[in-house]
Amino acid sequence: MNLSLLVRRATAAALLLVATTAVAQAATVARNNAIAREAVEPSTDRIIVTLKPGYRGDATRAMSGDRARTLATTAGLALAPVRAMSGNAQVLALPRAMRNTDVQAVVDRIRRDPTVESAYIDAREHLMATPNDPFFNQQVYLSTPTSAAPRVSSANAPGAWDITHGTATAVVAIVDNGVRFDHPDLAGRLINGYDFVSADCNLGDPGCTAALQFTTANDGDGRDADASDPGDWIPSDKASNPYLSACDVENSTWHGTQVAGIVGAAGNNGLGVTGLNWNAALLIVRVSGALRRLSLRRDRRVALGRGPVRAEHADQHASGAHRHDQPRQRRSLLELGLCVGGQRDPWNRRDRRRRSRQRGTPTSFFPRTVPA
Repeated sequence: MNLSLLVRRATAAALLLVATTAVAQAATVARNNAIAREAVEPSTDRIIVTLKPGYRGDATRAMSGDRARTLATTAGLALAPVRAMSGNAQVLALPRAMRNTDVQAVVDRIRRDPTVESAYIDAREHLMATPNDPFFNQQVYLSTPTSAAPRVSSANAPGAWDITHGTATAVVAIVDNGVRFDHPDLAGRLINGYDFVSADCNLGDPGCTAALQFTTANDGDGRDADASDPGDWIPSDKASNPYLSACDVENSTWHGTQVAGIVGAAGNNGLGVTGLNWNAALLIVRVSGALRRLSLRRDRRVALGRGPVRAEHADQHASGAHRHDQPRQRRSLLELGLCVGGQRDPWNRRDRRRRSRQRGTPTSFFPRTVPA
């Protein structure tokens, strides 16, 4: 046998050894990963079943073996009676511990049995989801309700978060005074809608100057596609501006940013507050500026200085209706939110809801009124 043939055979054997070793290592990794998943994923070896009246037998004793075997036929695996529970429920043992996701399939089959009233996984319960955002403990309106103020009417958000943190396919319009697009708790969630705050006067009008023209807008221009909030402070030298002379000196409210945070600030990120929906997109529509006056009667113009801005224009933009003088909003809006201050109903709600439903957009006000 010549040397060349020996070399080729040795090379082939080495390659086969390497390939076999790689396959064995891959199988070991896959097996270890499966074991790790089994260890991490919740599991149980029991279910809880309640039979309908007439099939229960002695509710103080464990289910009969015959009845358990009948249910096992429906379940597709063996079931053994364990003990009776309160409320006519029965604990049944599975043949082995299984992942909760697999046990749920068994439970779903049992629920279709005509003799069964209810069936559940006998799973370990945990405390409700509580985000680690540092100011969450001050957000009593999201907390678990109690019988004492101020949590009597809280939203029980932790209970909801046990089920879902919200979906990124939802879009909520924030119709307010704009937002700070640089806010870290809203990063990656904001859609720049439209700024509907117009000029207070037009150059050439009596008394109108460049310094006064955009007092309310406070961003140097009128309507445009930038819905950011430049601030709505009232400066100490307000006496020189006729649009501000009746206003109190105040810092910026950043009200739209606050509302956006209540609705959708990122949750459980160790930063600031938490919103109700941790994943929804927020469509920002700016309708209020420095003067903070907003009339939302359908038959009136929004009072922003003297700037004519119809509230319906903002509503139409947010819900996707097209106007020739503004860009089309192409995101599918699932919820339209408006948070305003005042003592009276801020809009003819019945008519507004009707028009929003015609466009396929449900409308909510949260909250109904807030201190002005």
